[in-house]
Amino acid sequence: MNQKLILVFILTVISLLFVTASRNDKPLSVKQILSYPVTIRNAGANKLSIKVRWYGFGLKENEKVEARLRCFSSAVTVTNAPQPHVFGDRNATFEVIVNKKNVLVDCRTGAVDGEQEWFL
Repeated sequence: MNQKLILVFILTVISLLFVTASRNDKPLSVKQILSYPVTIRNAGANKLSIKVRWYGFGLKENEKVEARLRCFSSAVTVTNAPQPHVFGDRNATFEVIVNKKNVLVDCRTGAVDGEQEWFL
């Protein structure tokens, strides 16, 4: 009876030491940038203005962010992408020139914070 009790006690102490030794005291730094819906406005003859707004957590207000807009068609041309910003700006406005009308165009927007690229 004593041997079983001693064995259980030793195994309990060893498992508690293992759990305590393997614990990480440093919290993980989590960063995430998310977007609000994109706003598209007519900016003149054959021009569009696309406003991208974002929010997120884990980034400082003055942390550098590069906003990007890329369109996968020759029907439009993005004139001012990428744009340097800070996270606290929380928006970017891109100018798009329309080369062909009545064409379906796929555009992607994103942000790069120096470490990771975020697709918004």
